[in-house]
Amino acid sequence: MVFDVRERWRRSKRQRKVNVALNTSDFYGREYPGFGRDQVQQAVIKLKLKKKADSGILLHPCFLRNHASAVEGSNVTLEGTGDADKCMTLLRSHVASSNANCPPENFCFLGGAPQPQGFGSFYASGVMKEAVLSASRVLQYVSNKLEEKEMDQLQLPTPTLPTLRNSAKSLCALAYNDVMAGAVSIHLSATESASQTSTTENDTEPPSALCFDLCYTIVLLEQIGVQDADERIHFVERFEKQPLLSIPNGDHDSPSEIVAWLTGAFLYLEALQRKMTFSIESELLAEQLSAGLPLGWNMSLMLFVAACVFLYFTTDHTVITGQGGRRSRSYHRGVNGGAKAKYKDTTQSIMFVDDARE
Repeated sequence: MVFDVRERWRRSKRQRKVNVALNTSDFYGREYPGFGRDQVQQAVIKLKLKKKADSGILLHPCFLRNHASAVEGSNVTLEGTGDADKCMTLLRSHVASSNANCPPENFCFLGGAPQPQGFGSFYASGVMKEAVLSASRVLQYVSNKLEEKEMDQLQLPTPTLPTLRNSAKSLCALAYNDVMAGAVSIHLSATESASQTSTTENDTEPPSALCFDLCYTIVLLEQIGVQDADERIHFVERFEKQPLLSIPNGDHDSPSEIVAWLTGAFLYLEALQRKMTFSIESELLAEQLSAGLPLGWNMSLMLFVAACVFLYFTTDHTVITGQGGRRSRSYHRGVNGGAKAKYKDTTQSIMFVDDARE
């Protein structure tokens, strides 16, 4: 979901050729079927299944070491190797294959559908936010407990892409038990403060997919056009007026509450911006008028034309006879009922005397 401020989204090919900037009330949002967290996990697992040998064990770089799980629909056991570089390579190939049919000279994020590219700063939400924040807490916990001096830490709230990549390498290289211990510690700390600041229910995602979540977040940021030196993505704990969000079950890919909240947040921020803009414009005009500054030639010309029109329609016009018997049209001020009215001498004389008693 994007609050686009650079280029208006066009609904027809003819309109897409017109480059018109967005105004403050434009809003763009869309969904990407097949690119949710669970669907992409299954996709990268299938990519490795095609290349695996006939053994019953599948080694996958997107999952933590020392953790095994069964692959749905097959008699294969999934074991993680914890290699962030290989995991991101797999994810990039999956995203690139989905954009193979992207029209030329268009930007396609996922699925080969053209769309406007996001510019400016934005806030991460959903799985993207939780992956980065959970990874930061786990790395901090492991660094404190295991005295890992060389472990890279995320520089929140605006980490750069190189920092995220280094943190992904450090996180994915950890054993499952270490990540699990850090996640349990995080969950206990969150439970203690749940009555005051928690914005989610007291359920946590399994830490086995944390390596995949962080790698997928990095690939998505790369795909949307974030550069290595950019610090325009904000990962914050919570937003103002953020509602209580329930963790989705297996029947729903994402909570509908977050979509509703994002839409409401856009409308709320839009209302604040309009109110602020109106206040600034009103104060500026009042300041200019109090300082006696001219309102411009257009305003002066409009006032002049309005005054002329007013005088024209509010002043009497008469027709008088000119020289040579010809009737000539001219202006004559109407007094005492018009041009034919007889004028009466109303002048009175005043006599001054020396003594008023006389």
